[in-house]
Amino acid sequence: YRTFFDEFEDFLITSIGPDTQTDTEFWGLLVNFQFTAVGGCQQEVRPGQKVLWAFNAFNVTAFLDLTGPTVVKQGQKATFEVIDGESVKLVTGAEINGQLTDATGRVQLTFSKAGETSLKATKEGTIRSNALNVFVE
Repeated sequence: YRTFFDEFEDFLITSIGPDTQTDTEFWGLLVNFQFTAVGGCQQEVRPGQKVLWAFNAFNVTAFLDLTGPTVVKQGQKATFEVIDGESVKLVTGAEINGQLTDATGRVQLTFSKAGETSLKATKEGTIRSNALNVFVE
C-alpha cells in the first residue's frame, strides 16, 4: 500500500504483503546498498544497479550481499561470500543453505543434486541477501 505525500512529491510505501510500517519500523529504499535521497518515483535506476526495498531498514546492522559462482559441478566444493553491501565488510555467521560463513565471510558448499537451486544468506538483525541462482551440473 502507498500514500502520496505532497511535501515529498512522491508516494511512500506503507505496506508490502504482511509487513506494515509502525511508529518505529519503516520501508527503506536502497540502490547499490545506499539509501536514496529521493523516493521511489523520483529515483532513476540504471541497468546493473541493485535495488532493495527493505522493511525496518533503519534498524538493522547489515544489508547482506551474497556472491559466488552461478555454475558449479555436482559433488565439488564451491565457495560463496557474504558482505555487508553498505559497508563492504565481510559478514561472519551468516547462514547459507544450512551452513554458517566463517571469519572471512565465506562458506564452502557441496551440491549432491544436479539442477538449479536458489541460495540466500540470512542472519538475525540484518536484511537477508539477494537470491543467487546456482546451476549444478
